[in-house]
Amino acid sequence: MSNWKLCTATAVAVVVLSVSIWAQVPANPAPSSPLQIRPPAPVETVVATVGDDKITSTELDNAVQGQLRGRTAPPEVLANLRKAFLESMIQNRLITQFVAAKNIKVEASEVEKTIADIKKRLAEVGADMAAVLQSEGLTETTLRERISQDMAIEKYVKSEVTDQKAEAYFNEHKQDFCIPKVRASHILLAYEPQSPAEEKKAANDKIAAIRQEIVNGADFGEAAKKYSACPSKEQGGDLDFFTRDQMVKPFADAAFGMKPGEISQPVETQFGVHLIKVTDANSGEVTFAEAKDNVLNALYQQTLEKAAEEQRKVTKVEVVN
Repeated sequence: MSNWKLCTATAVAVVVLSVSIWAQVPANPAPSSPLQIRPPAPVETVVATVGDDKITSTELDNAVQGQLRGRTAPPEVLANLRKAFLESMIQNRLITQFVAAKNIKVEASEVEKTIADIKKRLAEVGADMAAVLQSEGLTETTLRERISQDMAIEKYVKSEVTDQKAEAYFNEHKQDFCIPKVRASHILLAYEPQSPAEEKKAANDKIAAIRQEIVNGADFGEAAKKYSACPSKEQGGDLDFFTRDQMVKPFADAAFGMKPGEISQPVETQFGVHLIKVTDANSGEVTFAEAKDNVLNALYQQTLEKAAEEQRKVTKVEVVN
């Protein structure tokens, strides 16, 4: 499936299966009694309809709990999570309906191979597929249907997004795929966020004095070796090339806001206070071959979103409060 991800029913189902593995150890049951009356099965609640398709509370709860993985969440976080998952499920239903109308053929052998792969993965961790499916209210038949739907979606998207279209898109949006990098050296005087104000002030005063030494002609690398608390001091503070998201925000903002040769004012992060010297920079331009996976991912996502939008125009979507 290349490197792209379809946020579709099978993806959710497989995640649910994987999460369920760890819940297979039963709790110690209470002693049975001949007078014990089993409570009635809970009534399934519909939380949304997409055309003739229904999304149930069980489906939504399973998706949310799979994300939480046993952790608790504040009520407002849980509410936002449920809202996001429900919208994702609605999108999935719309996409599935849109592609179903295209009558794309999926071979049974393709589905069976995926089923076999799932069974193998479950067996590797000692889980039985039938038991896991039952615990999630699924059957092999419904799982096969979902896998077939997802494969049809994949085939549709790949038929819409050719290499030629991807390259043309890349040529029109090259800037979107650039990953700018800078190379910088730094000097760190370390302290903790909870350190006393006096300690922080002393470090800031000291690094300001170090900066003045460098401005007056001292070598930055030698100053790093002498003063820095970072292991990079052994290389004169050199951090090599890095992207913006590889550094904490205050550090990245300072480094990417300078030109090669410039030295920053003191920059505070959770690690302490830094002096930064940018030594090199590049725009991060890449070739189509280098960016191809990212370009395809972007176009695949656009294609799915467009399919959902088109289907929504002709489908009644209702969220049940």
